[in-house]
Formats: sequence, C-alpha cells, structure tokens
Amino acid sequence: MSKQYYPTIGLEIHAELRTKTKMFCNSKNDPDETRPNVNICPVCMAHPGTLPVINKKAVEHVIRTGLALGGEIANFTEFDRKNYFYPDIPKGYQISQYKYPIVSGGELNGIKITRVHLEEDTANSKHFDDYSLVDYNRAGVPLMELVTEPVIKSAEEAGNFARELQLVLRYLGVSAADMEKGQMRVEANISVADGNGAQTYAEFTQKIAEGKAKLAGVEPQAAFGGGFARQSGFGIGNQPPVALLRELEHALAVDYNIQDSRKRVLAVNEDSLSQLLGRHGSKPCHTGGTQGIREPKGVGHLRSASLNHTTRPVIIFCPWEITALIR
Repeated sequence: MSKQYYPTIGLEIHAELRTKTKMFCNSKNDPDETRPNVNICPVCMAHPGTLPVINKKAVEHVIRTGLALGGEIANFTEFDRKNYFYPDIPKGYQISQYKYPIVSGGELNGIKITRVHLEEDTANSKHFDDYSLVDYNRAGVPLMELVTEPVIKSAEEAGNFARELQLVLRYLGVSAADMEKGQMRVEANISVADGNGAQTYAEFTQKIAEGKAKLAGVEPQAAFGGGFARQSGFGIGNQPPVALLRELEHALAVDYNIQDSRKRVLAVNEDSLSQLLGRHGSKPCHTGGTQGIREPKGVGHLRSASLNHTTRPVIIFCPWEITALIR
C-alpha cells in the first residue's frame, strides 16, 4: 500500500489598492504607466529628510475589506519597519504592519483569515542579459496583504479562495486585482505531512487532534521543550503552556524572550496582570524583589540570565511556574 501524504496550506495574498496617489506621498498611482520613473518624488525615492504621510483612502479600503470578510477592525494600529536591502526598495526597509494590523480575523469560503494589513509595494526590476534596470513607478504604491490560517487542505481549495477574494476586491472597488499586471499576487506556504497510516484526511486530522490532546493533558512539558512545566494540567484552564503564552501576549501585549527555548521571560504590566489572574480566579503567590524570592522549579537557569541586580519586582505564579518581570 502506497503512503498517503496530506498538505496543509496557508496563503499570503497581496493586492495593490486603487488610489489616486501612493501610500505615503502624492506621487501618482498608475499601474498602466509605461514610461519608467515618471511617477516618483523625494518621498518614495527616500531622499534624506523626507517623511511619509498616510494615504487615508488606502486605510478605508482595508477597513472596507475587513468588514466584508467579517473581521475585527482595530481601534489602534501602527506601522513597522521591515528591513531588507534590495535595489527595488530605496529606503532599505519597507513600511509595513505586524503587531497591530488594521484587520484581525474574518472568514471567506470557509477559510479562516488571520489578518489583513497595509504596506507599500516595491519597485519593478527588469533583468536583461548582462544588466538590470529598476522602474520606481510602483515603489510606494498602497499594498494590502491578507494572511490566512494554515487550514487549506488542497490546491483546489486554495485556488477557489483566491478567486473568491479577487471577486470581493473587485466588487468593493478596492483593487482591480489583475494578476496579469501584478496587482494581485498569491503566495502559498505548504507543509506536506506523512499520513502515518491514515487513509483519509478525516483520519489524518483525527490523529492531529489526538496529538494535541495528549500535549495539553498528558505531556504538556513537550510544548516547552522540557522547560518550566513538570506536571499535568499546566496553564490556565488546563491549556498547554504555548496557549497560555499566546493568551498573555494578546491580552497584555507582552514581550517574551525566546532566544533559548528554556529561557522564557514575560514582561507584563502589573495592573493588567492582576486583571488577567482575577479573570481566571487565581492570584500571584509572591511578589517582591530578587533577594530571598521563592524560586519555582525548573527556572534556576534564569537566575543569572534575568534575575540580576537590575531586575525590578518579580511575580511568581504558583500554579504555572512562570517568572514574570514587571515593567
């Protein structure tokens, strides 16, 4: 009997937005322009001293798309730098979004959506036999990126989702979404797994579910790579440690250090932390400075790395054995 392999697919889809001007300047946004380097200015060419100004229409387009997809519209959003050095990006970084996207969640064609955010497009490189040329007309054009959850099970399902999204974008008038012109680009992230004896996708997903249940209830320490957890039922409401960290991150906007899988330090706000613990009917079992503090099992290696003389007050959770630094 031949082995069965099952794909897990997530999509990243970029669409150029239909606006009169570029994302952060007043240069014309014209995808039909054939003359090179005519729709440019000091801002999109990254001249020293220039500053970006957000295109309001582009933000409205992303919000409209998010509402059509049933996503949650953020009441706070911000832009980030995505640093890389290519000839087609004058600044040496792209202005994008990561932690606080405009749209979170949503669904289309039964496919869960992670986020929809706003960024700027790159220039267009043209390669010849022994040289390359760069047309900066496209540099700085408003670009919307949609990311799905990795829940797509076939190429057919992925194609149907992309075609449906193209119809939505055109119906809303936010993008022409012509793939022939590069106005819509679909990137697939594909993982192929051995079915391990499963002959149907249903059997395969059942095996995955059983593995997750075992991780959460029987061997939760596996999620930490042998880190803090040493007992069953670790976490809030018997969630595995990773789920707890994600909840803390999303609820409190915390940062944690993952340079070493055994050294995870949460930096949280004390008031928000108390609210979270109260919501789950728990409370810290000790607060105080680093001197004479009760040390949880499995975190002795954190003492030299994090609990030094500069460390501010520490909260230790009795049930979960996580050490948190108060900002």
